Amino acid sequence: MEADPTDEGLMIVGIFSHFFGLETTQVEREFFKNLAVLVGTRAARLSACGIAAIVSKKGYLEEGCSVGADGSLYNKYPKFADRLHEALVDIFGEKGRGIVTHHAEDGSGVGSSIIAAMTKIRKDAGYFPDL
Repeated sequence: MEADPTDEGLMIVGIFSHFFGLETTQVEREFFKNLAVLVGTRAARLSACGIAAIVSKKGYLEEGCSVGADGSLYNKYPKFADRLHEALVDIFGEKGRGIVTHHAEDGSGVGSSIIAAMTKIRKDAGYFPDL
């Protein structure tokens, strides 16, 4: 087996060897790396489709908007956010650049708090008299 002299290459050789009991060639490792890039790009593009649907439905495209994103895929997967933004530009053209995503720590907890606060404001304004 030929050696990949980089630290990353040696780590990957070790992972295949230790966890899977497989000896791999450089060509095989490159194939798996390219496959992982394709899968990650597809995931980012699918995420962008969900964001694009909401932006379109709510009419936020013209003025742009910010989107909070939480989760290990968005936060830790290399280049995921960049690929998501590229997909939004592919979908909307240059207007897609007006959709900005931000890391939202504890997104579900923060989202629930925002919904509760908005509901209270609307209730106090008389939108929900039965609440």
